[in-house]
Amino acid sequence: MRESRYDLLCAILLGLGQLCMFTGYDTQQTIVESVMHSVHDRRPETIDAHAGYYGIAVVFAVTNISNLAAPWALGILGSKYCLLLGSMLFSLHIASFFFVHWIPFYITSGLLGLGHALFYTGHGGYTTEHSTKATIGRNSALTWALATSWSV
Repeated sequence: MRESRYDLLCAILLGLGQLCMFTGYDTQQTIVESVMHSVHDRRPETIDAHAGYYGIAVVFAVTNISNLAAPWALGILGSKYCLLLGSMLFSLHIASFFFVHWIPFYITSGLLGLGHALFYTGHGGYTTEHSTKATIGRNSALTWALATSWSV
């Protein structure tokens, strides 16, 4: 396969992978507050009624802090492993809803913040590795268009 076709395939697969991951994650983020209210109404000792809001705040606070260390992790792990680890942390957070309790919810919210930073840093590194100066715009636009098409 010619290098430009391989790079195009990498951009398409990265976009499709991000599409699949964020379809689940964004759907979960949309319903998290109503789910937490429902669980709190039935079993108030397990989780706070507004835990969905607090959890999202934890995610973004940890993301902001983790963004400072993510480039270092990219240098150590490489882009593929940053993407893999970030994706696994997204999946772990979504899986924590099989057993709704405040302890795993807040722990996985923090880990998800780390996953955000790793994923997006790995995403940028992977796109850069598989692009040239002439194709970086095309690959970035294609990846982003595929990744955000879940909401159509």
